[in-house]
Amino acid sequence: MSGTAAREAVEARTGAGAIGATDARAVKDATGAPGARAVALGRLLSPRRVGAACRAFWRALRTVTGDDAYERYLRHHAERHAGSPPLSRREFFESEQRRQWSRINRCC
Repeated sequence: MSGTAAREAVEARTGAGAIGATDARAVKDATGAPGARAVALGRLLSPRRVGAACRAFWRALRTVTGDDAYERYLRHHAERHAGSPPLSRREFFESEQRRQWSRINRCC
């Protein structure tokens, strides 16, 4: 019995290879080419898309936590106050601390 015939006999007895089978061949179509699910998953998990998603997540996290405040300040300063020099990172941090903690900070 050849390898293909033996495999077909096992598939016939176990039901493997039927529609909905969970083995590796389930993601291939009848011609042996990757099926629509495999192609869609490959596109979804492409390195470029995963990298772009990670970069977007990192930018959002930095914005929410205020980690990019100095970079945003520099962009704003370049657009609106081009004639004057911007604060240094240390000066910006100190002015932000004064701004945040100089007023009453309480809930009631």
